[in-house]
Amino acid sequence: MNKTRIISFCGIAIALGVILSRFLSINTPIVQISFSFVPIIIVAEVLGWKYSTIVAASIDLIGALLFPFGTYFFGFTVSAALSGFIYGICLYHKTEWSSKKLLIMTLIACLVIDFLVHAVLNTIWLRIMYNKYFDLLLPIRYIKQLLILPFQVFIAIICDRMIKDKIRLK
Repeated sequence: MNKTRIISFCGIAIALGVILSRFLSINTPIVQISFSFVPIIIVAEVLGWKYSTIVAASIDLIGALLFPFGTYFFGFTVSAALSGFIYGICLYHKTEWSSKKLLIMTLIACLVIDFLVHAVLNTIWLRIMYNKYFDLLLPIRYIKQLLILPFQVFIAIICDRMIKDKIRLK
C-alpha cells in the first residue's frame, strides 16, 4: 500500500467534495442539495471506512472554514464523519460483489445516511442552531431525502462499477 498515493487520492477527493458542496450545490437554511457524497462514496469503495470518515469530515470542516454559508456548527461535521463511516462500512469490499448484493448494501447505506443522519440528526442540529420547530422541519427533510435516494443509489452503483477497476491503490 503506497501511502503517498492514498494521501494524494484523499486530497483530491476532499478538494472535489469541497467544490461540489460549496460551489455546485443548492443551499437553503433548511435543505442542501449537492453531489458532495460522490467523492466520499468513491473513497469508501476504494479505501474503506477509516479514510472515508476522515475525507467526509475534512470536506465539511474545510468547506465550512474556507467558504462558510453561515455559522459553523460542529454537529454537521460529526454528521459528515458518520456518513463517511457508514458508506465505508457498507460499500467497501475487496472481492467482486454480485449486482444484487451491491444494490442491497448501497441501499442500506443510503437509507441509513439519508433518513437517520441527514434527516433526523441534521434536523436536531438545525433545531439547536436556529430554534426551529423539529416537527415542521422533519417532514420537509424526509421528502427531500426520498427524492434524492434513487439518485444516490444509482450514482453509488455506477461509481463502484466504473472506479473499482480503474483505481488500484492497494
